[in-house]
Amino acid sequence: MRPKRQSALKGKLINLVFKENVLSARILVSFFERTKGLIGASRDALPVLLLECSDIHTHLMAFPIDIAFINSEGEVMSVCLSLHCGARIRCEGAIAVLERPASKSGWVVPGEQIVRQTLQ
Repeated sequence: MRPKRQSALKGKLINLVFKENVLSARILVSFFERTKGLIGASRDALPVLLLECSDIHTHLMAFPIDIAFINSEGEVMSVCLSLHCGARIRCEGAIAVLERPASKSGWVVPGEQIVRQTLQ
């Protein structure tokens, strides 16, 4: 994604429609935003979508998070649930990461595909 286009997406909300789930997330674009992710957020924070990202950390996190790595076709490549503070994880081939505070409610699964996305 080009820097100019990324700037236009900064801070926007996106609805990601999967076959079984519809997830709303805040788009994080800049290096600083992506590095911060959910650090400092509350447990009821909206999920975030980190663009141009294939490597995340959970240093300084106050609570565990659920993550999903997504490839350029919109397919969920890998999912990690309840990732605790101090972890670092990478997924080769991912172009985005979806993060949320850990939850027992439904989440995406590997192989699931984004079928539609809309900006709010």
